[in-house]
Amino acid sequence: MARIHVLRYEDKAGMQGSRSPDPNDIAISLEAARLAFQENVDAIALAAPDLDFLYLVDFLQRHSSIQVLTLFPRLCSPSVAYAFKQKSKVDWFMTGSQEKEETPPKKKMLLHPNGISTIADLHPEEFDNAKVQQEAVDTLRSTLIDLEYLEDQEQPLLPAMCKFAASHALTLTVWPKHLAIAQLLKVLEAPPSWKRNDHHLVFVLPRGKPAATKKWLQECGSLKAVEYVRGGGAFLKMDGAALVPEVLQQLGYLDEEMNKDLSEAIDVFANMKDNHKALQLLDISIKPDFSVHRKVALVHCALVSPRVVGEWQTAPGDDLARRYLAANGYLRTSSAPRGDVFAALHSFSQQMQLPTTRTYNAAVKELSNWLTAADSSRRRARKILPQNFP
Repeated sequence: MARIHVLRYEDKAGMQGSRSPDPNDIAISLEAARLAFQENVDAIALAAPDLDFLYLVDFLQRHSSIQVLTLFPRLCSPSVAYAFKQKSKVDWFMTGSQEKEETPPKKKMLLHPNGISTIADLHPEEFDNAKVQQEAVDTLRSTLIDLEYLEDQEQPLLPAMCKFAASHALTLTVWPKHLAIAQLLKVLEAPPSWKRNDHHLVFVLPRGKPAATKKWLQECGSLKAVEYVRGGGAFLKMDGAALVPEVLQQLGYLDEEMNKDLSEAIDVFANMKDNHKALQLLDISIKPDFSVHRKVALVHCALVSPRVVGEWQTAPGDDLARRYLAANGYLRTSSAPRGDVFAALHSFSQQMQLPTTRTYNAAVKELSNWLTAADSSRRRARKILPQNFP
């Protein structure tokens, strides 16, 4: 009889936001390595839907005879599970948090056939009446696979639904996602005369920095809704030579004022935390010394990949930079014009010997990285490894 040891990921309060390794991650990895070389352990089940554990799974499979089973919450992103599936067996489980009654958000996002989205009010009964069973989701996936909007059951569903809706001139609720599923299931009840995917559309769901004000949270009713509202809303783009510059411009990385440099705009895009994780999932690495043509090609591959859900972070905001520069005498006021902020950023970078930048966003990101690194050093001194292992 196989002996399975379950390693559970625990997200301790106060351990988020650091660029340094999480003590939980280190502890789990050490325990997994210890178990892997014990004679009385045949398999390890890792209940940790975090891409940071991909290396651990790969290490265990290459350097021991132990079997690794990776467990994911049922509603986990299929693209994350897909990455682990290349290295281990994958299974799903239900969590208590997913069984709780979800508080209905007050806003929804509509994606129109012209590829532009709008925000509209969402009534609680509309949210509740759109609940669907997993069997219905599987049926929808199978239909979209037949029509070539999906390649397999593992790929994210939202981009495929949006491309199907646009191909049939339908306005679709992009968020909350289960409304989109319920809507398409009703559409597909009609006699099948559906268009096949012509593979010319790219779906992007920008995620902006959440607003901390009560006003936005009260209006949207959900922190996730605020992220998407602040991101500017989902959109569809035609695949082509101009795809990368157009998407970067819409995400705020490229403009005709202080962010004209396409190469540096891609560097900033690729180094945003969530974007970096998505690129890692696709085994795409973008280095600053790559040629701009190579960078564009790599970003293009990421945007059109069916393995990502299309969620990309918007360009970094400058609120923190403005406040810090004003507080430390580099700016007269935090509401100074962007040109003054850019000059202050250059002065600060030179004084601190930070990398020289050509664009406003890159200068903001360098200051943010510097502040995060300094703050992480202070937090690391206060952290201890968790005492209890599963």
